[in-house]
Amino acid sequence: GGSAEVDDYPKNVTPRGKFLRSGRIPSVDEAKGRVAIIGHSAGGWIGRVYLSQRDYGGRVYNGSELVHSIVTLGSPHIGAPGPAFSGVNWINREKHGLPENVRGLAVAGKGLLGKSSGQFTKNAYEFCLGGDGTSYDGDGVTPVES
Repeated sequence: GGSAEVDDYPKNVTPRGKFLRSGRIPSVDEAKGRVAIIGHSAGGWIGRVYLSQRDYGGRVYNGSELVHSIVTLGSPHIGAPGPAFSGVNWINREKHGLPENVRGLAVAGKGLLGKSSGQFTKNAYEFCLGGDGTSYDGDGVTPVES
């Protein structure tokens, strides 16, 4: 089994799949330079996890050594109750937000009001922030406020 809490994830899980053709992540010494990460939706907060120097589910990624910037598009950055947001809540416990050597930009869409864009949008906004989803504006899934 697993856990809804990141700090309680099992530590003995072997990752599946390969990141590169070689099947391994290159070391910092092998890197040819630093890159920018662009993450959409959950990919934004997952990118922030990659930059962290803390143990996330049994692994420390320390990606700030290889990344100079992160851009998030329609990503929730404010946690909410429930297991779906446990990763967001975890990364928000970072002492200083992003590492000092990494620049960040969060981009949010707006124009789809919860009160007039249908039940899906209203429910999505409620899921992200709680309360009444009709009072939020966003991209139809993630409210600007998150």
